[in-house]
Amino acid sequence: SIYRDTRQYEASEALYVEVIDAQKKLLGETAIELGNTYNEYSQMLDDKGDLPEAVRMAEAFMRILDANHTGPNASYGAAYNNYAYLQHDAGDYDAAIASFERSMAEQDAIGLAPDHFHRSYPIYGMAHTYMAKGDVDTAITLYRQALPMRQQHFDASHLNVTQVQLSLAEALFTNG
Repeated sequence: SIYRDTRQYEASEALYVEVIDAQKKLLGETAIELGNTYNEYSQMLDDKGDLPEAVRMAEAFMRILDANHTGPNASYGAAYNNYAYLQHDAGDYDAAIASFERSMAEQDAIGLAPDHFHRSYPIYGMAHTYMAKGDVDTAITLYRQALPMRQQHFDASHLNVTQVQLSLAEALFTNG
């Protein structure tokens, strides 16, 4: 919403709560539209810095997504990837890794090529999470896996490439 874009979080929250209540009444507790609203609300709450509530809304979205999952879908992979980042930020690293793996399983299920740059997002996320857990060797392996995928698709100076390069450099430095 425009309120979210302008960081008017209180007004945005009030609208999200109103829309969620209306969608529950009109569409039911498992309507995918309701799930999408939970997802957007979760992102706004994360922007606001309310991580516990953002995770709670993301969990509601994932429950609805799972209830409506009828087969391979790229959107499910992206949703699990986004959820994993919230779990990571909340310090739930094992759950984050499981969600990144679920994201990759969705990519496998839709037949995404092994070197497709979209695969680099959950791989990078897992690397970042392993780094946070202190498993630097696994993080390095995953950063090295993600980097060429991004280099194939993006210019060398693109943020998506430099982000992985910097993270890999940090991991290598940490590892000595």
